[in-house]
Amino acid sequence: MTELPVELREPARVPEYKKICGSALDIQESFRPTQATARDGGGLLDETHFPITVVGTSMSELYGTHALADRLMRASNVNVLDGAISAGGMVSSFLSYVIGQDYAREKPKFLIWEHEADSTNLAKETDLRQLIPAVKGECASPVVSSSFAFNGSADVPVLQVEGQQRLTGHDTFLYFSQDDKTLKKLTIRFEYTDGKSEQVNLERSLRVNDNGRYFLELSGQYKGDLKNVYIMPGQPSQGKGTAKLCVSPG
Repeated sequence: MTELPVELREPARVPEYKKICGSALDIQESFRPTQATARDGGGLLDETHFPITVVGTSMSELYGTHALADRLMRASNVNVLDGAISAGGMVSSFLSYVIGQDYAREKPKFLIWEHEADSTNLAKETDLRQLIPAVKGECASPVVSSSFAFNGSADVPVLQVEGQQRLTGHDTFLYFSQDDKTLKKLTIRFEYTDGKSEQVNLERSLRVNDNGRYFLELSGQYKGDLKNVYIMPGQPSQGKGTAKLCVSPG
């Protein structure tokens, strides 16, 4: 199988990467499979139907400017799942894929995240705090979980955590799903035992394949343990949902 050259370049304009990683380094399901016509016998990319997934911009779309997914399929001789979204920026296609059913059913051997090097539409800290736990996935054994219902525009206490376990930092994340698909803006408030709180505004682009599933890491900047979690809809809503607090092994 042909090996593709990989060049890693440090994104100098993205200080958010340093904060998260310590390094400088409305649409329905729209993922398009590209089908290889022949296969090599056995190897690293076997055992999955689509061993390579590409997420990114129109540069990667099957019929886009550079058709990266098609080129990868031809070079590797394996099936490639094309999850690129035109005009979706750096985040929309990646988020759409990892919160969707394709990813839940089968994890790829390689996930390639394409973005134009000269673009100024880059991922922010809040984006990374959603993408990283979404890649890990919803936990089967949450620390605490509950159902909730919105009541107009009021904030709703969805999880009471105090006394359950000492929780703080990036290894802990909130997962929730809600059924009001018209909601594109939500505010999450984390309250800590030392009296401090953090408010995070989440806004889903119309380019995101939104199924109502959300992931959000806790910030590493708070020393107190998590006490309560609230969610406030960005518009009046009677939507219902479930929430979980998960601890990642790393």
